[in-house]
Amino acid sequence: MYSFSRSATALALATSLLASNAQAQAFTDTAQQAWLARSERLIAAANDADPDMDSYIAGLKSACGGVNGEAMANRMPNWAGIQLMAFCMGVNDLDKTYRAQKVGLAYCGDLDQVIRAARKTPSEPPFEAIYASSQRLAAAAETIKGTSFTFDQTGAFNKALGRGKVMRCK
Repeated sequence: MYSFSRSATALALATSLLASNAQAQAFTDTAQQAWLARSERLIAAANDADPDMDSYIAGLKSACGGVNGEAMANRMPNWAGIQLMAFCMGVNDLDKTYRAQKVGLAYCGDLDQVIRAARKTPSEPPFEAIYASSQRLAAAAETIKGTSFTFDQTGAFNKALGRGKVMRCK
């Protein structure tokens, strides 16, 4: 009887977790609209042709402001929220690396996660608009990955020759 009671409790707990997970995975119209609006801001910032890297990265950071809270507040499903959050994590890693003037490619892995997640986005109704925007978000991640970020080298000799380090995803 002890094992039956324990199994019944485990089953009840698992059932309640699955039910709450199914509710959390529901992608409401409000959440979809929030996702679409945010993804379009991220795409626009990534595709900005501003040659000034400080300004370009600042635009990306501005577009990412509050993305985690927005995803949670709208109870976006994991497959949707991870795209926005990974994109912004990549932007944050890029910003840290650029400000430190050191070559680091952590942002590349974050953007790869966006691209992988976009491939898993459902394309059937009612997610057609999300799917299309998701593919554009993945393309925007590719744009950032393909951008060369040049740092000024320290030292009078390197500065005089205009040498700098270039950081770009492989």
